Amino acid sequence: MRITKSKTAARDFDQRLENTTPDKYDISDENHNITAILGPTNTGKTHLAISTMLSHNTGMIGLPLRLLAREVYDRVIKLKDISQVALITGEEKIIPKNPNYFICTVEAMPRDLRVDFMAVDEIQLAADPHRGYIFTNRLLNYRGNKQTMFLGAETMRDIIGRLLPDVNFVTRPRFSNLSYAGQKKLSRLPHKTAIVAFSADRVYEIAELIRRQKGGAAVVLGSLSPRTRNAQIALYQKGEVDYIVATDAIGMGLNLDIDHVAFAATRKFDGKRTRHLNNPEMAQIAGRAGRFKNDGTFGITSLVKHMDEDSIHAIEEHEFEPITHLHWRSNQLDFSTIHNLIISLNRPSEINGLVRTDTAIDQATLEYLIKDEDVIHYARGGAANKILWEVASIPDFRKLVLAEHATLVSHIYRNLMQNGHIDTDWFAKQVSYSDNVDGDIDALSNRIAHIRTWTFIANRPNWVLEVGHWRNVTRNIENRLSDALHERLTQRFVDKRTSLLMSRLREKEDIMTDISDTGEVKVEDQIVGSVIGLEFTLGETDDKAQEKALRSASLAQVSAEIERRIGLITTEQPSQLLIDDQGQICWGEHAIARIEAGDAILSPYSRIITNEYISSADEQRLGEFVKTWLKSEIDTHLSSLIKLNDPENVTGLARGVAFQLVENFGILVRDEVNNDIKALDQEARKQLRRFGVRFGAYHIFIPQLLKPAPTKLLMLLAALQTAKQQNKQLALAPHPGQGLTSVALDANMPNNYYQTAGFRKCVTRAVRIDMLERLADLIREVLYWKPKAAAKPVELAKPVEIAEPEGKAEGKAEAKSEPEADAKTEPTQDEPTKDVVKSVLEPVGQARPLGAHISGGFMVTPNMMSLVGCSGEEFSNILATIGYHMSKIEIEQAPADAAAKQAADETTDNAVVQAQTDDDEKGNDKETAKDIPTHEEVWFPARKRNQSGQRRNNRNQNRNATDDQNSKGNRNAQGNKSAQGNRNAQTNKNERDNRSGKKPFNKNANRHKSKPQNPHKNNKPKPTIAPENSPFAALLALKGKV
Repeated sequence: MRITKSKTAARDFDQRLENTTPDKYDISDENHNITAILGPTNTGKTHLAISTMLSHNTGMIGLPLRLLAREVYDRVIKLKDISQVALITGEEKIIPKNPNYFICTVEAMPRDLRVDFMAVDEIQLAADPHRGYIFTNRLLNYRGNKQTMFLGAETMRDIIGRLLPDVNFVTRPRFSNLSYAGQKKLSRLPHKTAIVAFSADRVYEIAELIRRQKGGAAVVLGSLSPRTRNAQIALYQKGEVDYIVATDAIGMGLNLDIDHVAFAATRKFDGKRTRHLNNPEMAQIAGRAGRFKNDGTFGITSLVKHMDEDSIHAIEEHEFEPITHLHWRSNQLDFSTIHNLIISLNRPSEINGLVRTDTAIDQATLEYLIKDEDVIHYARGGAANKILWEVASIPDFRKLVLAEHATLVSHIYRNLMQNGHIDTDWFAKQVSYSDNVDGDIDALSNRIAHIRTWTFIANRPNWVLEVGHWRNVTRNIENRLSDALHERLTQRFVDKRTSLLMSRLREKEDIMTDISDTGEVKVEDQIVGSVIGLEFTLGETDDKAQEKALRSASLAQVSAEIERRIGLITTEQPSQLLIDDQGQICWGEHAIARIEAGDAILSPYSRIITNEYISSADEQRLGEFVKTWLKSEIDTHLSSLIKLNDPENVTGLARGVAFQLVENFGILVRDEVNNDIKALDQEARKQLRRFGVRFGAYHIFIPQLLKPAPTKLLMLLAALQTAKQQNKQLALAPHPGQGLTSVALDANMPNNYYQTAGFRKCVTRAVRIDMLERLADLIREVLYWKPKAAAKPVELAKPVEIAEPEGKAEGKAEAKSEPEADAKTEPTQDEPTKDVVKSVLEPVGQARPLGAHISGGFMVTPNMMSLVGCSGEEFSNILATIGYHMSKIEIEQAPADAAAKQAADETTDNAVVQAQTDDDEKGNDKETAKDIPTHEEVWFPARKRNQSGQRRNNRNQNRNATDDQNSKGNRNAQGNKSAQGNRNAQTNKNERDNRSGKKPFNKNANRHKSKPQNPHKNNKPKPTIAPENSPFAALLALKGKV
């Protein structure tokens, strides 16, 4: 019947919609003016249907997607009063009191409404295995009172002609051309491109890549709510992004301003298996390009290997195999029993060209529910079975496994059968789980899928109490979740600033750019980066598209600023140039050039660090200036080497030493070039000294080059040569430390690192060369010191009183205590007085300097250690490295005088009393005794001793070689004479011994006898002969007495 304007409430309308009378249309009935509008995409079919519907008083149009239904609804309410237009989908219903026009999804089209105009869009979906039976049902059974229109592809002509013999066919040509554009990388896709993939993960992955390269992309998925998809499409339509990444949902009637469609995949999972898209499916998607009269293109991305030539031709020419059969399921359902209901669902078609569809989700759910005893308990009778079928038809928006979905459906069915409605508290609890806008994209998408289920249930009449309330609640929650999801998608996949900049640059609009005094760069009043040195540095961003847009927007202003700074460097601020620790020439703190190894050690190259903001002219001007500056730096700090390297300055044998100095960066180890140095005469040495060369004990070096600035420059030149020879990147080690005389040795440093830096490796430390030479000078002063006059050896048989200087003697007399005076006794013949010992120990005429030892060696002094900044074992290693060895010499103590010894004997009886003193005093005495050193560490020149021994061996060998013949006769004659004299002398001695009663001497008599040990025996010293002025005279005299 025709719908008239009445005051029927929406609730009454819902009840009428639920009237499940059998479909009353038969294909053999009246024609109803059926028209099939067929043709490819972009032929205006949907627009024609809408215009025709609005020309009638009432009408209904079924669309394949909820999103498309909402789009058409928004268009219609701009043409008709909103009170006349209803929107009916499975999850959303906007039904005024007396609507005349109904915009529906195909599944939600009311069954009992009679309207003047009826239309179904995308009718070719009747061949779809999953949803096809619904479209087939509408094709066979839904008619308008005055006009019926089916919109679809040309491939439906034959099958519609067989099923509806009296239909009128209208073919509409495409408004624009569609051509294949080949394969392109994602980074090279033109703007206004739709990129198509077939999974959410792949869509997100591509959108992320587009954001980094192009500034952003809108995202369209079939699982998004209409509100979210509309918001995403609005981003694209408004020009905020130039790309849209979508699934095949984009191919269903969405009218977008797309110039190119790029397939990122040509295979999809259809719910059962992964298969290739067929040509009509690809044509449906590719047809989104070139809307209305604008030509479009399609192609593939680098993610797809190739597209078949036959497929390309078919899409371009719209030539496809006709559809030969449609999917069908009976709508004549028997609700008498569950068994009969399932039989009626499985009934085959009797019409040629219709094949029974595969088991759909609603039928699968029903078959699962009948295994539940509780469900079977309630499913008795037609009314109960009808409700069970309606509950089983709840869509699985959450994409759960069948068991979980069936569990939810079972609970809802029991509620309806027990209470007549769903329990309000339980329903409110389920809805509240989704009322949360926090979380990421996946969490929000999951909540939207849940709330869509509750929205669908809330839109079913009589399932919940307060239907209007719960419709609003679920719709508001879905809207909030949709807005939050849109925001997350935008944040993740769209950079609005970059997109806007790229759009304005593409349109060649003026962009306001400014650079502050501190170098901050602003684009449209937003700080985007800064000019640092001669480079433009963007703010933090990992977006390549944003970087490209900002650089393009800043190009002119930044180039002008850098040109100004180059002028400052070359004219006003050359003193601000320096060389950093990375081998770069810097203006202040900012690198402007790199130093590279040249053909000669002292002639490196400089290379300007260029960028897109430095013009060729400025680069050349700055390069010439930096080259001149670098040469000036080398001439200033390395002038000695530069002069030594000039053949005109050094000639003769000195030229060879100069060449080696240059090659070794101003330092030579003397032992390695000793022969060359010995060959130099005084004139040659004078040539080298004129340019600062010093001939040290261990090194030939230039002290001026040991300063920090020349040293760093030499280390850089050495590292450059090493990198060039090894064909590696420059690896410049840090300077050992400015002002340090020695540093701890690092084994990881290169071989020549320390020598180039002016240091000598000494086991565990590296010592600066000039400090090592100063240490050698200090050691020589004490090692070869000799007194001007030494004390003569004394006759120890008699007490000798040696007078002290008058003042010193008086001081000692005043300091002497009474007990000491009482204990003083006359010395014995074997015990010299203190005055005698003093005269023996100390030379007369000159004091021995600190560090000089009486044995001829030297001892370490604080001055020596302070030169090199270390002590202990590290200092010993340094001395060993430069050719000294250490010996421990026992300290000789002077014997006590006789008076002290006698006093000790007289007080023996008081030993017990002395032993009973306090424990603290005993401890102090023991510690004092332990602290008294018993040995001295004395160093001797091991290298000199070795060299003297070598020379002595050489002389002996030469003497033996040259005098061998002459010595034979002399030895014979001399031997006879000596032997005769020795026999005579021995005979005379034996006669004297016999007269005196002595036994003759037998040298072998005591060879195997051990001498008795008598610690109390006072052995007399053997006389020792020493030169009178020898520094060993006093020591030998004392040693003999002791």
